[in-house]
Amino acid sequence: MVGVITMGAVLTALGLFYLSSVVTYFVTSSILWALYRLGRHDYLLPISFMLYMLLLTTSQYLASKIGAIGPIMFPMGLITYSASVAILDYVTLRYGRGYGYAVVRIAIITQLLIALLNYLVIEFPPAPIWKMQGAFAEVMTVNIRVVIASVVAFTT
Repeated sequence: MVGVITMGAVLTALGLFYLSSVVTYFVTSSILWALYRLGRHDYLLPISFMLYMLLLTTSQYLASKIGAIGPIMFPMGLITYSASVAILDYVTLRYGRGYGYAVVRIAIITQLLIALLNYLVIEFPPAPIWKMQGAFAEVMTVNIRVVIASVVAFTT
């Protein structure tokens, strides 16, 4: 039967989603914990900023795919976005609100530059042997819309 969703399939998908999210949290927090334990407090802020930008950008690209657990659909960027929020909270709590705002402002500029680069790459004429321009443009255009939505969310 086509279209029948079993409880086992839902639980498997839910388990994979949570596992992916937990691994993302574990890796990012382990990096910060290791820096702290090694006494490299001078690296905590730049590495936190780098992890935030990495997770945010990854979230925006992953949001191009819509996943489903049973009847519930969601952008796959949720896997890494929640960890980016935790990193931003860490920066704000450890270094103050001013640093948190600075990270968000720089993120806005960076995401706008990424959207511009995506647009330019889409518009650049493809090589004659490149037959996937339509699919590439379709996926990357979704990313541009996600970036614009993120910037609007950041600034409101």
